[in-house]
Parts: sequence; C-alpha cells; structure tokens
Amino acid sequence: AAATLGTYPGYEGPISVSGTVSFEEVEAASGSIRLSGTLGGLPANSTVQYHVHEGISCGSAGGHFYATGEADPWDGLSTPTDSAG
Repeated sequence: AAATLGTYPGYEGPISVSGTVSFEEVEAASGSIRLSGTLGGLPANSTVQYHVHEGISCGSAGGHFYATGEADPWDGLSTPTDSAG
C-alpha cells in the first residue's frame, strides 16, 4: 500500500511537507511492516519525528497505529534530514 503525504489539516505553520510513503508487510505472524518513501519540504539539517495514525485520511485520523496492548512504537522515533530537507 502507498500513501501520498501533504499538510496536516488545520496546520498553518511554515513547513510544507510532501511526498509518498509505501508500506510493505515484512512478517505476517508478527504484523511487522516496513516504511519507505521520499519526503520533501522538511527543515534542512534537523531531526524530525513521524508516526502513522489509524484511519483512511488525515481528516479522519484516529490514534497512533500499532497493536493494542503493546508499547507505542512511534514514541520518540525520529530521523535526520539532509541539507535539502
């Protein structure tokens, strides 16, 4: 599955993120997935955090997507950006 990213509904800040992310099942028994993609419009040379919400769009997003009863795997997950953002 793939998702096209855009500005979060209601966000009026200066950052305009765009791109695509693909989701691939890694191991069916554990429910592991791999995220890969290309993002643009992020602040250059910084660290950004990301997560996935339940739902089918940002306008109807639920909580963070993960197995109920498990620790939130998105908590504190971050990645650096390059000089182009």
